[in-house]
Amino acid sequence: MLLHYIDTLNMEVFKKLQQQTEASPEIQAEKALNHLLDNPEYDFLNSIPANEQVITGASTSVEALSIAKYKIEEREKRTLKFEAPGGIEMTSVNPRGIRKAIEMINQSASEIGAGGDAVVVIAESESVEGYSRICYKIAHKERTPRGRNTMSQEIDIHNKFYDIIAGLESSTIGVPKPYYYVEMSGQKIIAMERLKARSVDDLLRGFGSLPEWFNDEQVDVLCDDLIHALDACHTQGLYHRDLHLGNIMVTQSEKHENVDKLGYLIDFGLSGMGVEDMDPYKKEVTGRTFTYSEDYGRIEAVRNRLKELKQRRS
Repeated sequence: MLLHYIDTLNMEVFKKLQQQTEASPEIQAEKALNHLLDNPEYDFLNSIPANEQVITGASTSVEALSIAKYKIEEREKRTLKFEAPGGIEMTSVNPRGIRKAIEMINQSASEIGAGGDAVVVIAESESVEGYSRICYKIAHKERTPRGRNTMSQEIDIHNKFYDIIAGLESSTIGVPKPYYYVEMSGQKIIAMERLKARSVDDLLRGFGSLPEWFNDEQVDVLCDDLIHALDACHTQGLYHRDLHLGNIMVTQSEKHENVDKLGYLIDFGLSGMGVEDMDPYKKEVTGRTFTYSEDYGRIEAVRNRLKELKQRRS
């Protein structure tokens, strides 16, 4: 009985000592360091000899972890790109804050749209009363080369479309407001206004619906204003070049009196300025010529398909 009591007491002492050891700053630092070194995103900590030497040469794990974190922060400062149309200056951007924002987006991302070279998400952690007012377009590697813009080029062109179309009086067509573009550690993101709208393609596939008040007359206004908006952009030498049913959106507002815009143009990954003496629907990239669809080509299809959809549902 006494031996059993001693064994039990020794086991409890051993557990406490083990817990204290595991909770020691050195053990915690070693775990955190190994986590960083195993992360492919931070491969430069191992692959660059000078980094590996200074980290492995540290006298303690706490010191080694501190060095690794410093190396990561310095690299992020060098690789960080940030652009905000007419807004924040790069010098006022905090890399650590940007890193936390990107981590937050990745951790709570919920996909709301996808294409061949990007995915659009909202960050659930930003939701207010179940709705997020900002969405994020995150670039992926192109599966099929189409001569798409870099994300930096895209936000600039996106902003040009926004400015031109926002300046049209009484137009029922809009463009989501672009907020900023950020690139850090290889991840490329455009933040923009989230629209309370669905693409024509979504509506035809049964996702969302045309509001009750959205009659044939509204369909005609939408399509006619879409033509006028494109005319205005073309006058400024700006072409969308990817205007299919998935890139034209229709409002989902249940009340007509609350509506400012009937529809929206989105996705400017293939858009650009026309070049003199060259077909505006062709683009040369590194010796390859890409040909794109003409901007007005799908508008009559949108007009007819939306009217057919309304008729079926009525």
